Amino acid sequence: MAKKNQAFFNRIQLQNEIFNVGKHEHKVFMPNEIFTELKGYENDEGVFVEGFYDKEGRKINEFKSSTHIAFAYAYVYLSHYMYRYCKYYTLWNNSLDGNKSIDESMIKRILGFPSKSNSYSYITKKGGILDRLGYIRKESDRPLECILHEHMITNGVWEINHFVMTSEYPENYGNSKNRKINFPVKAFYRGVWAEEDGYNNGTFWEIENTHMIDIDIFMYCMADKDLGVEAFYMYSFLLYQNDKFKKGFTCSIENLVSVTGLTVEIVKKQLRNLEKRNMITNNHMPFCKDKPEGKKTKANTYGVKNFGGFSKSFIEWNVIPKQRKLSAKQYEEEIGFIVDDIDEKNDETNLSRGRDLVLEESPFE
Repeated sequence: MAKKNQAFFNRIQLQNEIFNVGKHEHKVFMPNEIFTELKGYENDEGVFVEGFYDKEGRKINEFKSSTHIAFAYAYVYLSHYMYRYCKYYTLWNNSLDGNKSIDESMIKRILGFPSKSNSYSYITKKGGILDRLGYIRKESDRPLECILHEHMITNGVWEINHFVMTSEYPENYGNSKNRKINFPVKAFYRGVWAEEDGYNNGTFWEIENTHMIDIDIFMYCMADKDLGVEAFYMYSFLLYQNDKFKKGFTCSIENLVSVTGLTVEIVKKQLRNLEKRNMITNNHMPFCKDKPEGKKTKANTYGVKNFGGFSKSFIEWNVIPKQRKLSAKQYEEEIGFIVDDIDEKNDETNLSRGRDLVLEESPFE
């Protein structure tokens, strides 16, 4: 049974004591394909790699709570952030013994779960889901410093030259093989072939087909026990979709459940939580009380807000409007039923399309 989400640290602690976030230590680019690949995917050799679902689309036995898939996404995000900005020690609870290591127990607490919880080990361990899917690899060598080129690529991002590693200074760091860190594979290589060729095409170098999540958004969610990994995952998914659809992402609750792997209860709950805190927008389409057979009503359209627009306290929370209920005649006159037969199946190809692609309308209505 999964543990109930908690908030072990507030935002100030996370920013100043846990991560000690610098001015230029905010941006993390995540691979778009993570939303589909967490479920499982067919690799370049045509072999299905099992994720949270098996080849037949059934949940694996360990996947007992939809919080697990949200935990996996947040865990990968944190691994990207920690490696990119060399965040393996914290000032939290500092003592004369020096800085405290951000180890696996600390990572669990950052994500809102007790340090001794074993519910998620099948996701994070060597040979676990994230290892199997090629997102995380346990390694001993860790980065000390990120050396940048003298020029930027795009979106104000400096190109990485290389990382200075502990293995380069054995006299200072000795034998650190007992301590493992999470190597973010997709940050370096977007495919097995790239690693075999030694070609850095991961999200640290190439940001096509990515979505950018600021560490402020992560900390905002982790410091609020009602948000946590579930809301962070949902917000990140909606942000990814809003990168593609300039008019907002239109999607039914049923399809949000299908494409995220979350339960209908969690989807509804976190959409409300995100909207209350002014993290997303929702146009709240009316409900048709006596919808004629064969007619389709329009789904809600979701937009995302930047971190600067988030509510600073519950006093600024939005009031969620009650859904309007219209008769079929009123709906036809005010809104209009969908005439075309829109394909509501999950289009995996479209879900993994690029960061720079901007479409007029969403296909998941």
